Amino acid sequence: MRSSRLPGKEISNRTLAVLSILILLVSGTTGALVGLLFRSGAYVPEPSYEPLDVSIGPWSFANYTEFKTNYTLNAPQYTVEPDLSNVINRDYFALTDEMMQAIADHYFVAVPTDFKMFYDIYEWNHENEIPSFVTSDAILHAYHVLFDLSLRGLEEEHFADGLYSLMLHMVKVSLRQYHEISDPLWRECAKKNVAYFSVAARLLNSSWDIPEVVAPWVENVLLLIRSASGFSSQWFMQQTLDWTQFIPRGHYTKSQRLEQYFKAVMWLSRVAFRLKPQDFFPLDNPLNLERGRNETAQAILLCVAMRQLSSVYSIDSLEPMRQWATVFDTISFFIGASDDLSLYEYQAIIDTVYDNPRNYTELTNPSRLGVFMATADNLRPPQILSCFLEDFKSITGTKGLRFLGQRFVPDSYVFSELTHSQVPFRCLPKALDIMAALGSERAWELLEDEKSYTNYTEQMMMLREMFSNFTMDSWTQSLYWLWLYSFKTLLMKPAPGHPSFMRVSEWVNKQLVTCLGTWTELRHDTILYTKQSYSYYYGMPTPPPGYVEPVPELFARVASLCDMLRTGLAARQIDDIDVISKLEDLQWLVLRLKSISEKELSGVALDESDEQLLRNIGDYIADIEGTKREGGRAALVADVHTDSTTGTVLEEATGNPMCIIVAVPDHEGNVFLAQGAMYSHYEFTVPMSNRLSDEAWWLMLEGNETPPMADWVSSFVLGDGASGSLEEGQSLVAKLAVASWGDLRAEGCLQHNSVWSSCGNCLVVVGFQCEAPAVLVGTAHIDRNTYLSRSRSCG
Repeated sequence: MRSSRLPGKEISNRTLAVLSILILLVSGTTGALVGLLFRSGAYVPEPSYEPLDVSIGPWSFANYTEFKTNYTLNAPQYTVEPDLSNVINRDYFALTDEMMQAIADHYFVAVPTDFKMFYDIYEWNHENEIPSFVTSDAILHAYHVLFDLSLRGLEEEHFADGLYSLMLHMVKVSLRQYHEISDPLWRECAKKNVAYFSVAARLLNSSWDIPEVVAPWVENVLLLIRSASGFSSQWFMQQTLDWTQFIPRGHYTKSQRLEQYFKAVMWLSRVAFRLKPQDFFPLDNPLNLERGRNETAQAILLCVAMRQLSSVYSIDSLEPMRQWATVFDTISFFIGASDDLSLYEYQAIIDTVYDNPRNYTELTNPSRLGVFMATADNLRPPQILSCFLEDFKSITGTKGLRFLGQRFVPDSYVFSELTHSQVPFRCLPKALDIMAALGSERAWELLEDEKSYTNYTEQMMMLREMFSNFTMDSWTQSLYWLWLYSFKTLLMKPAPGHPSFMRVSEWVNKQLVTCLGTWTELRHDTILYTKQSYSYYYGMPTPPPGYVEPVPELFARVASLCDMLRTGLAARQIDDIDVISKLEDLQWLVLRLKSISEKELSGVALDESDEQLLRNIGDYIADIEGTKREGGRAALVADVHTDSTTGTVLEEATGNPMCIIVAVPDHEGNVFLAQGAMYSHYEFTVPMSNRLSDEAWWLMLEGNETPPMADWVSSFVLGDGASGSLEEGQSLVAKLAVASWGDLRAEGCLQHNSVWSSCGNCLVVVGFQCEAPAVLVGTAHIDRNTYLSRSRSCG
């Protein structure tokens, strides 16, 4: 069991320890050659047995560029009359009494809409001459679209084929090891590696022929992946895995190739070659030591196989490591350092322990294996628990090599530190935990009920101290970390001198919704690796064409995000995906918005070019996102935490964008209403066997079957679904099941009136439960639009 940590000196020591680990991860000193980069100009070591240089680092695709802000707080202060009589364009809007009351009380109101995209609201404003309120939500969503497009393009156009090629080579070399090694234990380990890489190869190509020697093992694993039925250790390595993690979701349901890639990478990321497994009780059971030796032997063999490829199959000597590093290092750039030990670290230990690993007599020497295990055991431990583990076991039991590894991200770390057993019997976290750890006082207030859990407050104080001590090097180590750092600016309480609408408590709640929305998009995009009529009022001044939410620090950091992603892709000559020019456009736009918001905060009038930009903001955003031609939709869903005790997962979702109407000032102090788009956010639980895809969530939205939003938004969100609890969502979502793309046949599906589950490859089943395994193997595929137009039934 992991020990509880209490505040005080121990917290400070723990903080320093974790920070030290993070610094090592970022600097690259724990991994050899983390500077392997994509395509030309990359440095890749010869697969010789000269010791690898572990001092090279830090790895990087692009440098962080900071964009400074420049303003003096002097925004006009104002009030709104109860009847909105001092609002110059109040009659442009068809406001209900409830909406008018909300605007009079706290300057703004938000209402649900049927708009599918953020820019839809701004284009409607332009067509109807309504002043636009350019929200941080709309800009953060635009960045999400480009981030997701970049990652998706790399995965589908580069990673999938390269990974498949590498898997085929690894199968061949592992087979050769199996036939050449005489030691029976190591020979069995080589056979398991053949099966391990064969699973990945078959997931990437369903017609690939599995080697006969491992066919039963591989077919068994493929059945477990298709069934996605929960925890099981009934496979050739006998590790307990959560097979529901293989349900494709996020953007990986958009094509068959992405689904194949998702499953293969999930396999290569979740299976561990552990040093000290804790599968048997008591923990000092000799069977644990034996299993640790066997899994470590597998890890050594696959590392050696990576170097044998060039000599055995006469391929480019740089190619094996390059193919692996193409995926591994690019993911590091997008997400962050691996939480698990990698090939870099294990290859370096091999160079230290073995004189010539090609000599199988030396390689299989038990004493050399013992030295290797002792050396590897001194390496950094994982920080995030991402598998089934009983109370009496330690997270160090999961330490070991993972071929691709899943990434250390601070929000997952927060969840792991604020749930059982760190916080006894708190099985599910809340998204507000992240915001409170990032420094939001309002989020901490809203978590009052959670403070009754033993050690929750102490853990939160430790996390807040840790986050406050992170340096810029930590926050800018990857795009994921920088995204978190960017919206962190919205969590701070506005100082005197900000416009009046930003200084009410309801606006602090609104900013929390914004942060939860963009964080949900971040988790969605990276799920594989841890969205009036008017009438002119005569006789009043003409309102300006719009207003920018004055958060220049946020716009500056989004500009840094765009710059880092754009230059990182360009430096690697990744110019065949339609994103770099769009990133340039978004960077230009957010810097213009930064400039406009600085004028607003300083009480300076906007010029004609500023006003022209605000008039056409919808067109700018639509052109940048480029989703019109794809029938894009902002709503999405991501599962962010699994509770193995109850068998449920925590889902975070964004719905259709809401319309926010804000009473804002011009530079002369005139008050007018401006309308913009903001996130809607939902948090609820579902059974772990039914992790939701975006398509499933869209069907819930179309059927008005969404859970309610958090109750703390009800003061400014009017309309249906404005308040409720997390638990209310589960009964609603239990009406719907989706298992991604696949066979549409109805054989084996029997109607039930109770709880549903999804069959392995059945596209959509509503109110049904599928009997195994009649529809587990499917070959028919349909496009997403056809899928969404089908009636809600199977077959």
